[in-house]
Amino acid sequence: MEDLASAWEQFTGVLKRYSKAFASLNEPCPSEKIRQAERDLGFELPELLVRLLELSDGQKPDTPGIFKSISGWDLYRRHIFLDVDSIVAVYRHYVEDEQLMAQFPGEVPFAAEKRSSCWDEVFAIHRETRKVSLIWTSAADPTLPPEWQFHLFGRGETLADFLRWQVTLYR
Repeated sequence: MEDLASAWEQFTGVLKRYSKAFASLNEPCPSEKIRQAERDLGFELPELLVRLLELSDGQKPDTPGIFKSISGWDLYRRHIFLDVDSIVAVYRHYVEDEQLMAQFPGEVPFAAEKRSSCWDEVFAIHRETRKVSLIWTSAADPTLPPEWQFHLFGRGETLADFLRWQVTLYR
């Protein structure tokens, strides 16, 4: 847990150079809100995600994302660090898509391009392995089967690794 706190401190240290990005962070999430989200989801959130939410309950509404991604074809995007309520909403969208759930069981999205849905890609943490991945979540090309379009790309063995990787993207 100390590793995560240290990685978060390093990441927020970099964000402080970008005052709007740093100001977009919410205060820590109260434990009761986390427990309510877990009741709503029907499972416990990964412990490291809980610890991260205890450091900051995601980002304020209508702010640009703080997590960067570079994916296929060198596509660059920013993802919003979801607050605990948005994690529940995005997860519900995710599980409603049977193809996504079949491709990526156990994944819990914690950052997305949008708060209420995850049309193109999300950062997710696996409930058991605790690995962080970037998941392409849309099947935009009707000529290709979805299993060809859904992809999983590792972005860290842990949330701390993910945050350290994010620091390198800001340099």
